[in-house]
Amino acid sequence: MPYRIETVEGKAWGGCEYYYAARFRKGETNWKAEYLLDLAAQDISAVVGREQPIVVVGEDLRARVASTRCAMPFLECDGEYGGNPLDGETAIRELDQIHDRGAEFIAFAWTAFWWLEAYPELTRYLGSKYQQVLSNDRLVLFDLRSVPCKLVGQTPSSKTLL
Repeated sequence: MPYRIETVEGKAWGGCEYYYAARFRKGETNWKAEYLLDLAAQDISAVVGREQPIVVVGEDLRARVASTRCAMPFLECDGEYGGNPLDGETAIRELDQIHDRGAEFIAFAWTAFWWLEAYPELTRYLGSKYQQVLSNDRLVLFDLRSVPCKLVGQTPSSKTLL
């Protein structure tokens, strides 16, 4: 198994740097996943204001977003992540409850895209009731304050979310 450098400690001395400690870990680096999560957090910042409450599906992304704005977990239990819903109807019910408490957006991190397939009722509900304001390879974002835009010749059944 390969090793990777986790952190490096050092100082600048006389115009050049020297390093006196490094932490090594076993396993492959996960820099790409971290980079995509950082980009997804930037996407959220570009669309969602700091004062606007957002529901974030994907705990890795929620941890990044929560440092700069009100980011709620989904499903939520006493302010903490409450696990996955039993079915799509439970997810819809929970979304409606958190929306009633003021959530203005819901974001699905790329690490949680599987929710959109595992809970087709939730996916259809979001597509029929709210506008999808962003969709890329790292984030799907819905505006919970709006109704969906209807495109000419497009029916709700022909919409694709990803």
